[in-house]
Amino acid sequence: MLANIDDGLGLIYAEAASFALAKEMPRPAAQDAVKALCAEAVRTDTPLAELLSRDHGGDWSNTLTPRAQLGTAPADARAFALAASAVR
Repeated sequence: MLANIDDGLGLIYAEAASFALAKEMPRPAAQDAVKALCAEAVRTDTPLAELLSRDHGGDWSNTLTPRAQLGTAPADARAFALAASAVR
């Protein structure tokens, strides 16, 4: 499944990128910026993380990954499994 997520450009992470940028600017501006960068990524065959780093600084390569997008899901799943096993 993981291999099918990445298109090589990281476009699947556009929404995550816009949420991250919205911490620094208004959400509509963040969405517009990411939309423009996605178009540039397709046009130039340049990964979205690279373009974000160029335009907004920082290292986006660790932010725009499947693992980074899991949030609290792994801990929530472990807690649920532990609680479910205690019910027996």
